[in-house]
Amino acid sequence: MKPYKKVLIGLGIVFVLISIAAWFFVNRMITKSFPQMDGEITLPSVNQTVKICRDDFGIPYIEAMNEDDLFIGLGFVHAQDRMWQMDLLRRAGMGRLSEIFGTKTIKFDKMFRTIGIEELAKKLFAESSQETKRICSSYAKGINEFLRINKENYQLEFDLLAYKPDKWEPWQTFIMARLMAWELNMGWWTDVVYAQLAEKIPSEKLIQIIPEYPVDAPTIIKSAEFGVRNLSRALSRDAELKKLSLPRFNSVKSIHNHLSDFYELNVSFREFMGWYDSQSGSNSWVVSSKRSESGKPILANDPHLIYSLPSKWYIVSLSSPTLSVSGVTIPGSPGVVIGKNKELAWGLTNLMLDDCDLFIESLDSTQTKYFFNSEYKNLVIKSDTIRVKDSADVIFKIKKAHRGPIIDQANEFSNEAKIDNTLSMSWTGYELSDEVLTFYKISKARNYRDFKNALKHFNAPAQNFLCADSDGNIFYKAAGKISLRNNPFPLIPKNGETSEFDWKDFVHFEDLPEVLNPADGFIATNNNLPSHNLSYYIGNLWEPASRTERIHELLTSKEKFNKDDFIKFQNDVVSPHARKITRHILDAFENVEVKDKNLETALTYFKNWNAEMNQYDQTSGIYNYFYSELLKNTFVDEMGEELFKQFIFIGNVPHRVILQLLSKQYNKQSRTADSTIIHQNPVSISWFDNINTDQTETKEEIIRKSLVEAITKLENEFGDDPRSWQWGKIHKVKFKHPFSGQSSIIDYLVDIGPFEIGGDQTTLNNTSFKFSEPYDNYLGPSMRQIVDLSKIDSSLIILTSGQSGHITHDNYSDQTRMWLKGKYIQFNTSAKVYQKYKLLTLSPEK
Repeated sequence: MKPYKKVLIGLGIVFVLISIAAWFFVNRMITKSFPQMDGEITLPSVNQTVKICRDDFGIPYIEAMNEDDLFIGLGFVHAQDRMWQMDLLRRAGMGRLSEIFGTKTIKFDKMFRTIGIEELAKKLFAESSQETKRICSSYAKGINEFLRINKENYQLEFDLLAYKPDKWEPWQTFIMARLMAWELNMGWWTDVVYAQLAEKIPSEKLIQIIPEYPVDAPTIIKSAEFGVRNLSRALSRDAELKKLSLPRFNSVKSIHNHLSDFYELNVSFREFMGWYDSQSGSNSWVVSSKRSESGKPILANDPHLIYSLPSKWYIVSLSSPTLSVSGVTIPGSPGVVIGKNKELAWGLTNLMLDDCDLFIESLDSTQTKYFFNSEYKNLVIKSDTIRVKDSADVIFKIKKAHRGPIIDQANEFSNEAKIDNTLSMSWTGYELSDEVLTFYKISKARNYRDFKNALKHFNAPAQNFLCADSDGNIFYKAAGKISLRNNPFPLIPKNGETSEFDWKDFVHFEDLPEVLNPADGFIATNNNLPSHNLSYYIGNLWEPASRTERIHELLTSKEKFNKDDFIKFQNDVVSPHARKITRHILDAFENVEVKDKNLETALTYFKNWNAEMNQYDQTSGIYNYFYSELLKNTFVDEMGEELFKQFIFIGNVPHRVILQLLSKQYNKQSRTADSTIIHQNPVSISWFDNINTDQTETKEEIIRKSLVEAITKLENEFGDDPRSWQWGKIHKVKFKHPFSGQSSIIDYLVDIGPFEIGGDQTTLNNTSFKFSEPYDNYLGPSMRQIVDLSKIDSSLIILTSGQSGHITHDNYSDQTRMWLKGKYIQFNTSAKVYQKYKLLTLSPEK
């Protein structure tokens, strides 16, 4: 053999050996933290043996002889599967991200230290019930036992970021609760965006883009009485219109500094965490025994949240002599949030509460006092220190007025610039509550009365709770702190110089909406208005009526239902909203000569479309491209690109507003209910007219322009054949790990997808996309659950990804394809079934 061949062979062998060694090293790094799922582990903290059975999906079925050991077991399995997720969220809430990520997260740490999640969590825990303290203490013991015995085998993320997690403190459970409340908080957005709109847009025109809840749309509680305050009508009076001015802000610059910067800070944090925007939604419905084929109620729930990887949820079954409950938990918290016990099943959806108000505060020249009720009051000021990886510590000041923190200080400019005006924030999340106790009591509830009583301890984020019990009752109750406001227009920052706009009190628990066993045998909540006869303001951020309209269509389509019906309903992609928009498209082209072949094809598609947005449908692709163009062509000329981007940040608002504008006819003199004339010149306030052109564009012209532009874009991106414009090729879902976006190789290792998907924000199977970056699906059913109380031990459940937070673990992504196909795990919590699975025993020291 020639020498050079020997060299090449030798190099080849060396390369192979190095590759094998590298693979074993990487594999060891990744798999060393995989959880032990069988055998025995000795834990000093348990009093009696704890049994943890795991099925093929990694779902733990935990059995203990007492509740303390049961919650130790729960803390242990949460830490086994999700420790880095728990630590990341804990650090975010405490403002300690910079300790592991460096200088790029300093502004986020400032924001959350200013909001005060850590201080609040400690206070909530200190004021909580003895049951809560016991549960959180046991839960923390389980986490810390895991940290103790696995200190050299933490998840890969800890190794890559070169740090180890701190001990888990019992009070840190409340960080998780309030961090989710902040994630679902949309009240700050209305103040920020509508204040800027009020500065830029004439009041008469601004009225038209205040979203209204349609009078004919279904509410959660059915009632013929109509007494809820309609904001746009209230604002139509001249006296109210004058209140839209913001005298404390004297220039666009000051608006930009205070409001736009707070918006950008919030958005940047949400994008860093993978939350992407403030959108949320959910479906939950229940039919009574008389509407069920099984003779017992059936309940379905699918919370629509921004996707995360790993999933926000963790499925578990807990069993002891005094507690038997199963469903989904939030890692870092010890309660089953959505689930069932032996007698009752429950679900929840976001109430869409306006839970946050901003107040304009006037500062003195020292920046240490603010003007309130004719005198200057001292701000509460303290210094705080942020530890920063590979950099110097950052010291900054946190300031508070009586309503809440001065939020401007989280902006980088605020510690250097002298400002006359600043913003403080009231948030219902600051009010005392005990959500841990709520879910503990729900877990033990035997009927709807117990369920209702448990909700008295709940505050944030405000939710619609739905339950069914084994006696055949179905029940709905809203729960959370709803502030009573003295404010005709709560969508903009309030004058902080007076107590006039301070929150006076909160709606009493017994006055919150509820209904028991309605006559038509079903209750549905889809982030819609609870009732038309409320005497107080909840909010104005309801989801488009489309999903609740669709579920009402389905639940009135026949007399009795079964689990299979509910499976179809949860995966339904028909949009009543798209039906309405399509009628406007066809009307705009009536009697119009169409010469372009693809435009003619598109109109033919629309004429034959049933508004079903399945992934193979071409009309859905054309429709959604058109819809995005319609929003731009309607709003950008008045708002400008940057304000338009902020306006579409929460998707439900542009959805509702555009349909509102398309559906209304503004006459030369439009009158309100009290006969006040509000539109003297409809042409000047028409949103469809492009203010940058000399001519006056009509609604029909803007619709036609938008469809032509949409088709041109489709042709450029997907070719001239409309058959290739399938919605799934455009609309895809990808589940992204927090490390996503660093490189294509990392993305391949840590992300799941992309996959083609149907639906949009207005379908029951909610697959929202951002109008600013169409058309990737970033939010949707974060889990699905269906419970038939006739077989309560055997429910249906599914997550978006899997139980495990360990990259490459079998349970990291094993539920994704099932979720995509509308399939479910048969979640059987009968001991006879789960005792056949792999068994891990946690034993006390002998």
